[in-house]
Amino acid sequence: MNAGDSLPDRLSLKPSKLKWAVIMLISLAFVLLAVFVIPPDEDPGMRWLAIGFFGLGVLASIPGLLGVGGLDLDPVGFTMSAMGRKSRRIWSECSEFSIIRMRGGSFVGFSSETDAKNPASRISRGFVGETGMLPDKYGMKARDLAELMNRFRARA
Repeated sequence: MNAGDSLPDRLSLKPSKLKWAVIMLISLAFVLLAVFVIPPDEDPGMRWLAIGFFGLGVLASIPGLLGVGGLDLDPVGFTMSAMGRKSRRIWSECSEFSIIRMRGGSFVGFSSETDAKNPASRISRGFVGETGMLPDKYGMKARDLAELMNRFRARA
């Protein structure tokens, strides 16, 4: 920790297990509804589509429940880990972190030189005003996470 600074030098944030447990339970409920409510011979295509779609939700929730992935902050930058992929950003190349409001809720967005090189970043900037977004809120409110990220960025 630096003198006069309440931030640690390094911080690791993990996805909220409660959030992923809720996603798994909802997905599992819809799988069971598809199995027991949609008669197999009445609309087999819809039945299998629902089972497959919500079954993917069950599978996608497993890494979050196991605490896989996360956000690692350090004096130089941050590393995002999600779904087996890691990506690193350096504080000096990032804009301030802001709150992006979308239908699914609030998220933390930012722009970086690394993301700006990706052609898809134009689409992202057009929709949300930023080239990148954190994949999770790690059990925090978007406002609090953006503030934390901005404090690490300002210190760098």
